[in-house]
Amino acid sequence: MYALDQRYLMTEPQSEQSAVPSAAKANNHANDNRSSALRGAFLYFALIAWMVVIFLFSAQPNSASVTRGYFHEFNFVARKLAHFSEYAFLSVLAILSFSSHIPATQSASSPDRRVAFNAAVAMSVFYSVTDEIHQAFVPGRGAAIADVLVDSAGVFFGALVISNLRRRWQRNGS
Repeated sequence: MYALDQRYLMTEPQSEQSAVPSAAKANNHANDNRSSALRGAFLYFALIAWMVVIFLFSAQPNSASVTRGYFHEFNFVARKLAHFSEYAFLSVLAILSFSSHIPATQSASSPDRRVAFNAAVAMSVFYSVTDEIHQAFVPGRGAAIADVLVDSAGVFFGALVISNLRRRWQRNGS
């Protein structure tokens, strides 16, 4: 009882009307935090799922002969476009995941966003290298530095897309 009385003595009395908006604000803030946490968890799940998909594609033996049946003389171009696009998407997911805990009010050039951005790009390029090493142990496949370069170009393209979209959203105030 004393603690309750002490609390009322230490603060100015609030009317019931003024307490409601602050309670509503606190509730909205809690809901924002929950939805942000759920969005972050979903993004990390999507990132890991995409990494598993890439791993499974890389684990297919003799895939060049399989895709040649579909793309014929365009097989080389189709395979390189697949490498490029799968790693562009990986970098987009990584950047969104790594920066999901950063408040949207922070600018694209804030230190937290830069660290998250650079870490996501580095992780994506590193995953490309480990993917090629993995392919060296798959029958009918091999590791190729050219594929790492194509994958890395995809990573940087995805990063460029995200960077430009963030700047545009901030310029428009949305």
